[in-house]
Order: sequence, then structure tokens, then C-alpha cells
Amino acid sequence: MKIAVAGMGVAGSTISSLLHDSGHDLSLFDPKSPGFYPPCGWAVNEREFCHLSQKIGLNGEDYVLSRADSIILSNSSRSIRLQSGGLCTIDKMRFLVDLADGMAISRGRLSPREYDIVFDCTGISRAYIGQPREDFRMSAVEALVAGSQKKEFVFNYYPGGHGYSWSFPLGSNTHIGSGSDRTELNSFVLSLPNKIRLTGRDIRIRPLFDEAVSGNVVAVGESAGTVSPITGEGILPSMRNAFLAAEKLERHGKEDFLKYYPRFLRESFAQYIDLFGLVKDARMGRLIRPANLMKVGTAIRDLKSFGINAGVWKILKGVI
Repeated sequence: MKIAVAGMGVAGSTISSLLHDSGHDLSLFDPKSPGFYPPCGWAVNEREFCHLSQKIGLNGEDYVLSRADSIILSNSSRSIRLQSGGLCTIDKMRFLVDLADGMAISRGRLSPREYDIVFDCTGISRAYIGQPREDFRMSAVEALVAGSQKKEFVFNYYPGGHGYSWSFPLGSNTHIGSGSDRTELNSFVLSLPNKIRLTGRDIRIRPLFDEAVSGNVVAVGESAGTVSPITGEGILPSMRNAFLAAEKLERHGKEDFLKYYPRFLRESFAQYIDLFGLVKDARMGRLIRPANLMKVGTAIRDLKSFGINAGVWKILKGVI
């Protein structure tokens, strides 16, 4: 089968690695220049990251930069200290280089009609599958700041479901950022002292599972909306999505894969549909209602999968 992968971030690099030795005629495309500094929170659950990395022949521990001793979760009026369940920051840039090692990458554009399947892993741009009918994004501004803080990972949630700011140790430096649909909430990052780098981008937190296939083009990762609406974490979800897509393609063949891929996404990432509903309710001031009780449990599990251990009441105190 003739397959193209567009975008060599986490989703694209992972699925390319999985398909590289599968006998397909594989072509890879990425417009970014080598050494591009990717806007990212850099934080993952170390245990799952190491597990998934091992399945593609890499040692995840080699990429860990800082491990959380503790986690501080706060809102406008209070803060709580939580235990880490494996939260860490990784050297994402080196990880991507190693994932793509030995694979030829073109910097040009591709023509989808020349391939049996095109995996669109271009993230927020959805460069080949096209923009969705409805979307929901938050704008993030991020800074790498000289000097490392204590090994605390700090999350400050803005009222009304308008995003959060964060501060993570990143090796000998600190990564500070803010993601919100209100740009004024992000502005403090611009004035931080001792900045080494300043970057930013939009982050999609709306699941787009029903718009993940168009003709022979298939969205993977943030292109498909596999980003946690609660944490904004997309690294591990992108890897899981890539594993899902590669496995289902091999099992079902082209036609059934294209037909059923949206269903596969809904089944595997159903929690993101609930969590996006929770975020919408928070923004409309109707978070505290019976229909959301089960969704709160889903949010707790999502935070634990991110590496944050806490019970329901502690989380509610920290973010509401």
C-alpha cells in the first residue's frame, strides 16, 4: 500500500516508525526545518511514556528531564498540594529526532491523490484533511526561563473553564506557559524575566472524531482532536492514536479502516467527549449538576493518567 504521512510531530513520527518496516511504500513530509523548537508543555506520565516508547524500540527514561516531587493545583482562591503519579518533563525534541532516525523526510507538500492513504498529522492546521465545521481552541504562550525552580509542577486553573497556566522544571531551566481563550490571561508570560525562548500556538481541545476521515485522508493526533480537554496534554494521546491507527489499518485493510476509523476513535477516546462537555459546562456556569457527576470521575482518571494522583474532593477544591 502506498502511504504518506504529513507532519512529523509526535503523531506523525510514531505512526511512521510503526509503518516503516511493515512493507508499505511509505513517504514522509514535514515543512518544519530541522531544529524547530516545538511549542509544548513537555509534560507526560513517565510510566506510560516509557511503556509506549519501548514498543517502538526506544528507552523512555533516556528522555526524562525532570520528575515531579509534588504537584500544586490552584485556582483563584486556593491551592492544594498533590502527589505525583509519575508526572515528568521530557526532551521532546530529541525524542522526535530518534523516532525518525533513518527515515527520509521531504520538506515539500504532497498530493493526496497519489497515495492510497494519507495520514494528516499536521495538528492544529489539518493541512490536508481541512478545517472542521466546528472547533474549539485555546491560545497558548510559552517561555523557557533560565534557572530551575524546586521540583514542583504548578497548575493554576482560570475560573469559568478558561484554561490554566503552568510552571514545570525542565532540566536546568523552567518552562512557564499559559493557555486560554482570553489572550489577556496569557500576557504575563510575555513579561517574564530571564527568557531563553518565547513561543506560542493554538491548542485544539475539541474531539473531532466524526471529521477524522475525508476521502483517503485520515487525521491522527491533534488533527483528530486527541488532546485532553482537562490537561491539554497531547503527547501520549497522539502516541496512543498512532498505535491505534497503525493496528487497525493492518487488521482491517484500507476500505474498512477508512469506513470505521471514526468509530475506533470514539471507542478509544470516549472520555474526551465527556471531558469536553465538562469544560463547556464550566464555561456556561453549570458545572455543578447531577449529569456531571460521572464526568468528574472521568476527569479524575484523566488526571491520574497524566501523572496526578488525587481524590475527587481534592480536585474539586483545586479547580472550582
